[in-house]
Amino acid sequence: MRARIDTDDSLHPAEIIERVYGAAFFEALKLNFGFCAAISDIEKRIKYIGRLYIVLRREEDRDEIHRSLRRSRQSLKAETERFIKVLEKHGERDETALGFQFAAQSLNEPPPKTEFPDLTDHEKRGGEPYLRELQRLLKLLVAATELQAILLSTKRGPKINFGLEFIVRRTADLFTNELQRPFTIDHHKPFKPTEAFLFIRALIDPLDNVPDDGVVSAIRAERGRRKKLENLSAAASRNIHKRR
Repeated sequence: MRARIDTDDSLHPAEIIERVYGAAFFEALKLNFGFCAAISDIEKRIKYIGRLYIVLRREEDRDEIHRSLRRSRQSLKAETERFIKVLEKHGERDETALGFQFAAQSLNEPPPKTEFPDLTDHEKRGGEPYLRELQRLLKLLVAATELQAILLSTKRGPKINFGLEFIVRRTADLFTNELQRPFTIDHHKPFKPTEAFLFIRALIDPLDNVPDDGVVSAIRAERGRRKKLENLSAAASRNIHKRR
């Protein structure tokens, strides 16, 4: 289902949003959610979210886009892992580190800022920190591509409202990262609307007819996604910091 106000494909999402997210809308938003008044660019942010909502609701090949991006992430992960093996295979470690040192000195490059406590003061002034930093970043890239591939996995079940998923994700970012407010949902039935639920409802209602259950499910899925991402990130961090 497309945004109910969008009955003409010739209308640009920006035109729709300017019409729907007008002065009265933002006055009501700031009245009902006091924290909005404290965010200087809140109107710009909300309009951006609204435009993307419409774009994503129009998108018919979203699953294929996800599959394509996932294949790209998997390919990058494999290429990076191969490069790590090549780096470990070719040449003596001391020679590689020395090459880093000479190149950095000739190009006037600053040393890495990452601390490697097991290195001696002498080693810290040489090329070993560059090599360590490269290996650390490559492992981080492998972990990042793996996480992205997992999150882009096509889910079985009913067709996903990607516009709703986007609004929920951006709201979660706003609540948890910037406002330090709880991004929660009531798990009881009948549920009591939380601040996060009401805020998302306020953004969606002028654009689309989405049932409460859909919003609740999207919030629950985002909370689960973030928890899964935290666990995967923790596991990736342990793997990156393993000593050889």
